[in-house]
Amino acid sequence: MAIVLNLVARYHFPFSNFTQVAMLILLLGLGTDFSILLITEFKQQLRDGSDQLAATLAARKRAGKTILIASLTLIILFSLLGFANYSLYESLAGIAIGILVLLLVSISFTPFFLFLMGESLFWPSTNLDAHNYSRSWGFLSTKSAAHPVIALLIAIIIATPFVLLNQKHLNHNAAAEITQKYPAKAGYQIVNRHYANGMNAPVSIYIKSDHGLRNQTDLQQIETITRQLRDQKGIHSVNSATEPHGEPLKQLYVNQQLNTLTGDNDAVSSGMSDTSKKLKDTSIPTDGLDSLTGDAQSITSMVSGIQNDFNNSGVFSTPAQVVDELQQKLKSQHRRRLTRVQRIVVTEALSRALNDQQQQTQMNSALSNIGLKTDSINSTTNSFKSELQNVQNQVRGYASTLDSLNGSLTNSNNFLKALAKSSVGDTIYIPDNVINADYFKTLIGEYLSDNEKTTRIDVVLNATPGSKKSIDLVQDLENQVNYDLRGTQLKGATVATGGYSSVVADNQQIAHASFKRVAIILGIAAALILMLVAGSILQPVYLLGSLAVTYLMALGFTRWFSQQFLGQKWLTADMPFLTFMMLLAFGIDYSIYLLMKYRQTEGTGKSAGRMINAAILIGTVIIFAIVVIGVTFASLISSGVLTLIQVAIAVIFGLIIFGVVVPSIMPGLMRLTYEGFNFKQLHFKHRQTTRSQNNVDKP
Repeated sequence: MAIVLNLVARYHFPFSNFTQVAMLILLLGLGTDFSILLITEFKQQLRDGSDQLAATLAARKRAGKTILIASLTLIILFSLLGFANYSLYESLAGIAIGILVLLLVSISFTPFFLFLMGESLFWPSTNLDAHNYSRSWGFLSTKSAAHPVIALLIAIIIATPFVLLNQKHLNHNAAAEITQKYPAKAGYQIVNRHYANGMNAPVSIYIKSDHGLRNQTDLQQIETITRQLRDQKGIHSVNSATEPHGEPLKQLYVNQQLNTLTGDNDAVSSGMSDTSKKLKDTSIPTDGLDSLTGDAQSITSMVSGIQNDFNNSGVFSTPAQVVDELQQKLKSQHRRRLTRVQRIVVTEALSRALNDQQQQTQMNSALSNIGLKTDSINSTTNSFKSELQNVQNQVRGYASTLDSLNGSLTNSNNFLKALAKSSVGDTIYIPDNVINADYFKTLIGEYLSDNEKTTRIDVVLNATPGSKKSIDLVQDLENQVNYDLRGTQLKGATVATGGYSSVVADNQQIAHASFKRVAIILGIAAALILMLVAGSILQPVYLLGSLAVTYLMALGFTRWFSQQFLGQKWLTADMPFLTFMMLLAFGIDYSIYLLMKYRQTEGTGKSAGRMINAAILIGTVIIFAIVVIGVTFASLISSGVLTLIQVAIAVIFGLIIFGVVVPSIMPGLMRLTYEGFNFKQLHFKHRQTTRSQNNVDKP
């Protein structure tokens, strides 16, 4: 780990949260295997009579060759992970360094302690002949060689259900990795109980254009995309610049605007109808004017009479003339004359009378003026009456014009109402004064970049983040948006998705492609190395085929176990690859042990027989290693991390299956391919017994 971490710090060596755990588990397992192999060979040398030094050197020579080949093979395989285009897979390349260190330790420190401790290493046992071969592997391999077809059929029948349990879908939800005791998990579950499952991790769709998006055309297109996304199955809600709160802004829709307009027009139309009706009933009364004309004429007549009477009774001579006329009348009739005093008195009296005459003259003039004005009033009244009659006729004419206008307004309003109910009414229209308003800029500012050339659409899914449904939806969302932008002003815009589900979708695609690539590369490399080790083509193919079936069975069993006992329906995203590498490492290790022991087996016997002997000799080592490694992996169950728990279950089950499958089918396959098989030998026991009995009964 010190070497790896220094490489990480200085040279950006790939590293992940699984690097240390995987290295620890693999080195414990492989170290156990190498130690068991050395100790078993050391024990064999002591049993053959060698001293401690000779036994140690011989054990290191014979077992060390196997350890060297196995270590170099695994170093090559894990180093090839550096070519994987996925960070998690690349991060396991550091295990190659750990295996190199383990190799150096296994050929130096371990032999030193073998030599130092000698037979006391096996305390409290003193029987060096104990456990020198595997009875179970001997039994399985013998039966496989004797009945190869039956062994293969049994293996296929047992493997099929476990393989079928395996499914490609994986759980990418990171919340499944932690247990209930963590506050983050509790908060996650609370949100899921009260909101849509996707509320924890909404999907963000980004549309980047080469021009500003705050205009009627682009906002209308954004609204169209928003509605189409919202109407898609599996979508809970959509927030965008035109729907910042997840609901349409109804005031900006054409139908809402038309409904407001037609409602106002209906009120205007109703008012116009009432006005027209009142105008038609309009009547300007002129009776008062007729009365006024009669009164004015009566006044004029009366003034004329008053003037006539006044003129008839008026005095128009001067006082002196009156006195002189009176003096002459007295003189001619009465032969008398007025005295001076009398003349003065009469003259004074006449002067006063003359004053009264002047006042009467003024009154006469005033009456004349009244008569003239009364005549003028009479004329004006007649003219006003005529004008009022004209006005009344015009007002009634306006009612007809108003009826015509009201009809046109009603027709227009009916058209607008029909337009509001059509698909046109279900479009957004934002006037320029609204688009440029400060409150509207603030409203949509959260969904537009600073330069307003990029917009964001947040999509909340009904599916759980990281689930198969959410991943499929994310992949469809980007395709749909790109399709919707075709033929629009935004046809050249860049569309990208973000958010946890989007990251998971991208990771899944990259991981799946990288997994296939890594599996092919490692499979070919392992096959070539095993072919060199075995000096055969078919034996490595059989072993790798058995390992592949074991891997699929382990995944199927783990999925079933997780669903039944862990409450998790799916395997986690990283579990298959980690399980693949663990089983590949141990499987290749055990295969090399078996093939090396096969080549070391002396004799010229048939290949199936030699494989049986190799299985018997190496079986104890592999079985004991599987037990120790199983216990080691079982410790991962207490980690509380779902991926490690599932990896532990899969590896334990896989190693057990591999430990049963190899001795059960390898000798039989080698007999079928290397020695040939007479299918006439495939008889049921009762048929053979019957046939033998028939032969005995014949004379």
